[in-house]
Amino acid sequence: MTSYAIPGYERIKTENHFNYTEDQLGEKKLALKTMSDLYPDVPKLWAEWVYDLCKNEEIDKLQEIMEKVEQIPSRFVAEPNESYEMEIIDAEESLTLKNENNEKKE
Repeated sequence: MTSYAIPGYERIKTENHFNYTEDQLGEKKLALKTMSDLYPDVPKLWAEWVYDLCKNEEIDKLQEIMEKVEQIPSRFVAEPNESYEMEIIDAEESLTLKNENNEKKE
């Protein structure tokens, strides 16, 4: 396959925020592949975040994060028997209201 260098359209280079060496990038690629095989439902970006966090944080800090996750409940998780009501919005009505609001602004 031939590639051409077109000014203004350079290839996107993958960011290497942690300054991994070529060997470390190979290890990361293999680890992410293994993680993908073991946990296919986990988004690749999340797996990459976990890899980078575990690879670049001190063990004590990781232990502290894990303890915090276990002890402090997340504010984003619903409690038992808690439910949320969702309002169904009519798209046409929504557009009409938006147009009326824009006319009032003018």
